[in-house]
Amino acid sequence: MKPVSLGAGFFAFTFSSDSSIIKTLNSELFCKDKEGIRMTPVIGISGNLLTDAVPGTISTTKAYVGNAYIEAVTENHGIPFVIPITEVGLVPYFVDKIDGLILSGGQDVSPLFYGQSEVEESTASLLERDQFELALVKEALKQNKAIFAICRGMQLLNVALGGSLVQNIAELNTFTHMQNMPVHEATHPIYTIEGTQTAKLLSKRADVNSFHHQSIDRLGTGLVASAYAEDGTIEAVELADRPNVIGVQWHPEMMQFTDQKMKQLFHFFIKNATSEFVMKKRVSNL
Repeated sequence: MKPVSLGAGFFAFTFSSDSSIIKTLNSELFCKDKEGIRMTPVIGISGNLLTDAVPGTISTTKAYVGNAYIEAVTENHGIPFVIPITEVGLVPYFVDKIDGLILSGGQDVSPLFYGQSEVEESTASLLERDQFELALVKEALKQNKAIFAICRGMQLLNVALGGSLVQNIAELNTFTHMQNMPVHEATHPIYTIEGTQTAKLLSKRADVNSFHHQSIDRLGTGLVASAYAEDGTIEAVELADRPNVIGVQWHPEMMQFTDQKMKQLFHFFIKNATSEFVMKKRVSNL
């Protein structure tokens, strides 16, 4: 286990035996390019709570995030930092220490946050997570941080901006959005909207995996739908006038080693987290 200082008392630790990940995390925090010197971006990843027992441990509740998110960040030259669900009052401090935010997948977003009652088909939500991550989104937008919202994360971003969700898409159509195939395999196409950032990254069509039973209904303020499935389900969004805020309904972190388009999404996000503003801010804190 090797620590990498992120400044202000923050450290990332390498636990993986994968030499490429260790090499990435142990690389110099400054890198030179044609624009000058800028710091490798610190990417916050919203965490979840694990309440199932883990063999060999005594904790009954644990903070965690899927390792695929961490691998996607390190593979694209970012430094991952898992943000645990904790006191909302700590959110401004967390956001100040990161350059970009990944909103990870997970439970349903509670309909309480978009003015609806829970339908029978809804699965369990986690109010503590919803409250904490809604605060994360609003603070990240306030501080102009890059955001990559994935699956639940895209739905949460929409709710944070005043939008609503379809609680059970099976009631609207027979199109299957919860696949039984392996996570790295695509099961349906999505079609991008010309002129959007999503179209620039993925071209007119991409094939994606699918693990959701809810979807965006009413779009939140400022959000633009940038890709759709064949049944009309919104599959990607971006924030007007903010190219560093994007969301997708699928799980590109599970496909980025087998599909170059999925890797391109992470490359774009992390590149946008490495701005001139970020470089100046980080250097001034050294």
